[in-house]
Amino acid sequence: MDGGRGEISAQLAVIARDVVVSVAAADYLAMKGATVEGTLLRRMLTVEHRDRFTREVMETFRARFGVVVEFTRDFRLGIGTKA
Repeated sequence: MDGGRGEISAQLAVIARDVVVSVAAADYLAMKGATVEGTLLRRMLTVEHRDRFTREVMETFRARFGVVVEFTRDFRLGIGTKA
């Protein structure tokens, strides 16, 4: 026994993938607004300044990326069995 837990025999496979994520620009900005930085901006700016900032960022995103923002995310998936 190993500290009362016993021995564990396991098989584990880890899969790594890069995935292209497509998100509407408005949804992407909403996700960013839910971060710590977004919270700080909400606290620091008046409602008028925050609305203007949000509008200008949305216009800039749409001009640069179109209505959809695409980015690559990596993820790891572990699949295992315990014998």
